[in-house]
Amino acid sequence: MHSRDTQPRGMPPISSYFPRQKLLSALNDSQVGVVICDRRMRYKALNKSVAEIHNVPIEAHLGHFFHEIIGGLAEKVVPLWENVFSTGQPLPNRSEEH
Repeated sequence: MHSRDTQPRGMPPISSYFPRQKLLSALNDSQVGVVICDRRMRYKALNKSVAEIHNVPIEAHLGHFFHEIIGGLAEKVVPLWENVFSTGQPLPNRSEEH
């Protein structure tokens, strides 16, 4: 997890050197689950790995709050995302069980 709102100093935003379509294509080809959310914990983008893990289509995630899709697991996940937003530091290699 990483907050796109807080780039490391001196580093341009990812969108400036990696076009959105290319980024989304790379994410969809990944077997690692990737989620992009807003600060209110609503799904803005995700890859098919996440959709398969949740057994919910990608389109059904978009715009919905975490708790609407993953239920009680949101209680574990939301604090992690809040930490990413407040510190700007990623949390790599995390896995939460349903």
